[in-house]
Amino acid sequence: MKIVQRAADWLNITLSRRALLKLCLISGMIVGLFAHGFMFANKLPNHDDLHWYNDFSVDALILGRYVLYFFWKLFSNLSTPWFNGLLGILFLSLASFFLCDAFDVRKAWRALGVVCIMLAFPVNATIFGFMFEAHLKMLGILFACCVPWAIRRLKGGWFWAAGFAFLATGIYQVYIMLAIGLLILLVMRRAVCSALEGKPGRQVWGFALACAGAAIAGLVVYIAGNWAMTHLGGVEMRSYQGLDQMGSLDIARLPEKIMGAYETVWDYFYADMPVYTTKLMQVAQWVLVGAGIACVAVAVIGCFRAGRFAHAGLLLICAALLPLAAAGIYFMGDSIERHQITLYPLIILLLLPLLCVDGFAAGLPPLPAPRRICAAALATACLIYGFAFSMLSNQAYYRMHLAFTRAENFGNRLATRIESMEGYRSGMRLATIGHLSQEEPLIYYEYELVNRFQPFLGVRNEFDYYWYDTGLWMLTRIVGLPMTPEYGWQPETEEETALLESMPCYPAEGSIVFIDDLCVVKFS
Repeated sequence: MKIVQRAADWLNITLSRRALLKLCLISGMIVGLFAHGFMFANKLPNHDDLHWYNDFSVDALILGRYVLYFFWKLFSNLSTPWFNGLLGILFLSLASFFLCDAFDVRKAWRALGVVCIMLAFPVNATIFGFMFEAHLKMLGILFACCVPWAIRRLKGGWFWAAGFAFLATGIYQVYIMLAIGLLILLVMRRAVCSALEGKPGRQVWGFALACAGAAIAGLVVYIAGNWAMTHLGGVEMRSYQGLDQMGSLDIARLPEKIMGAYETVWDYFYADMPVYTTKLMQVAQWVLVGAGIACVAVAVIGCFRAGRFAHAGLLLICAALLPLAAAGIYFMGDSIERHQITLYPLIILLLLPLLCVDGFAAGLPPLPAPRRICAAALATACLIYGFAFSMLSNQAYYRMHLAFTRAENFGNRLATRIESMEGYRSGMRLATIGHLSQEEPLIYYEYELVNRFQPFLGVRNEFDYYWYDTGLWMLTRIVGLPMTPEYGWQPETEEETALLESMPCYPAEGSIVFIDDLCVVKFS
């Protein structure tokens, strides 16, 4: 009992800013390594990693991520997963500190809860699956978390907040939604505190408009930079996920997109949770999101009872806008199910009770027992959430590792067969036609087990490596077959067309042919 009491006393202490920073860094590194260490210790390239190998700079520009391009050059393009992983954890740990400092989180248990959620949010497994750029994505998250911190802690904070919003957006466009969501939380907390202090509603409304102005300013600077890149720099944006339509707004589809955002939030946390969430994770999410909703409801009722109608109205508007920011769909196209990284702003709904519970509960009568019960429930939910996902994420990475290993073994067998054929010589061109199909699997994989982790998207299964062109990347870049990839090859003569049509599909005899200095492998 003495040990339990000492632990409870330590969790309840009020931390200085220096102690808070130390706590976030140490606990963040421990939680991050525990949750993602398998990925850092095992090189698990996915199809994007294979495609770009060690230079992502061109893709960063054509996807409108020109700030990512700059930082990519700054950090170099070495493929070092252990180093990238440590940097990613460091950035997320710092992001936890900036959030706690911005929202005056000084209790140790609440700071640890923020760290658990930040480091073990499921989308992190997806981001770390893209290990060649994961650390820079985490840097973008850090910039987004610095937006509310700059407003609270820096002189001329609005200017710096706009700058951080610009940097976050330029690294990955969806992070502007994370920054906006955090600003909404900051406005909600300020509204409650302002109501309790008896300040007029116009002040907090002015604060809300200033926050919106900072976010819009950062977004405008980003769009202006993107315009300069495309119109003056000659960069042609890809149509991927609707990125070439950035800055345009289809008013007719706006109601549909708003409803889609609300449905996404409801499904993700209640009605149709992703298949990878365990029962314990679901319970923890219900507790956290439910506690956030309860906090907002208590705050609104308190404002109405105190006659603070302007404050209550602002709280209701923020509560309605928060799911729109959380869904994060506006810059990454409409199909967010196929790209889980765009769901990162959903983290703000789990952080809501931890960041704002003190402000929302400040008007309640002093009831120590209920407060302690609520604190214990939130702390337990955060621990369950972090522990359950840490176990699950390493299972996912292990399945990715098995999938990659089987794909690599397949590539080695294919390379050995090519090298053993008469007429082969080093330096020949290599082309593949067709791709492997799940309907006719040529590689064994445990479908049910791998399918469970499909939403992580880092490596869904072996077939990721054998989409069009990906077999070339595996053979030449991973296996090391000394041939030159010939991307997008098509027959140029009637003889070549007839030969290709008559060829059987791999692994049948005759599925590999040499045409002059070109080796062609036909898949289904």
